[in-house]
Amino acid sequence: MPDTRGAVRCAMRSLLALLLTTTQAIAGLTFQSSFAIEGPTGLAFDGRRCGLWVAHEETYLSFVDLAGDLQATYPVPMRVDDVAINGEQLLATDGAGSFIALGRDGSVLSAPFQLNPLVRDSDGLHIDQKAGLVWVADDNPSALVALRSDGTMLRRIEGMALNPQMREPQGIVTDLVSGSILAADDSQGLNAIFEFTAQGALIALYDISAIATDPEGLALADDSRTLYVAFDTGDMIAQFDYAASDGTGAPPPDEGTPACN
Repeated sequence: MPDTRGAVRCAMRSLLALLLTTTQAIAGLTFQSSFAIEGPTGLAFDGRRCGLWVAHEETYLSFVDLAGDLQATYPVPMRVDDVAINGEQLLATDGAGSFIALGRDGSVLSAPFQLNPLVRDSDGLHIDQKAGLVWVADDNPSALVALRSDGTMLRRIEGMALNPQMREPQGIVTDLVSGSILAADDSQGLNAIFEFTAQGALIALYDISAIATDPEGLALADDSRTLYVAFDTGDMIAQFDYAASDGTGAPPPDEGTPACN
C-alpha cells in the first residue's frame, strides 16, 4: 500500500501558505537572531533574572541569559520536558502527565504529582497568571488544555479538528496583552506556530521552516513583543519580534532585546 503521508503533508503545507497570505498583513512574527544550545524542548522567560529557563528532556534545567550564555544548571528528580513561571516558583513537567514544583533558585519544593489524570502527554506547559490557568500542550491526543489551579479542565482546543490540523503540539504560551494563545507544532506536524484567540479560534499560522526544524518550547518576554522558540532537532533558540494578529498586541520593537524587570 503506498505511503500517502508525504502527499498529505504537502497539501497541508500548501494550505498553510495560503492562510499565511491572509494573516501577515495584520500579524507579525519576524526573525531577529538565534543562539546554539543542545536539544532545547521547553522554555520560560524570567524577567526578574533577565534570562530563559531551558528544559532538555533531561533530569536538569539550564538557565541562560538572553545572549545564550549558560548561567547555571539545576538538577531535577525527574525528566523535564517543559517549565513555566508560577509566581514565586517554577512548575515543570516530565512530558508524561507528571509535574513538580521548584523554586526560582532551582530548589525542589515537591514530589512529582498529577494535575489531571486525563493529561497524559504533557509536552508543553505555560501558566497564564492573569487568567489563573495552567495551559498544557497534550501530544496524545493532540490538544491544548486549560486547567484551573486545582486541576479541573476548563477548555480544550482539539488539534485534529483544526484546518489545517495541529498534529504534534509542543510548546505553548499566552500573550498577556492580547490574550492570544501560541502553540508550536513540531516537525512531525507543520513545523509552524499556531495562534489562537483567547476563546480558542485559530487566527494565524506562521511557517518557520526557513529558520530551523522541530519547534518545541515557546516563551514570550514580559513586554509581549519578543517570542523565543526552542528548536529541539535544530539545537538552537531563536528570537522573533511578535505582534498579535487581532491588532491589540504591542507592535514589534525597534530593538530585539526586551527590557527586564
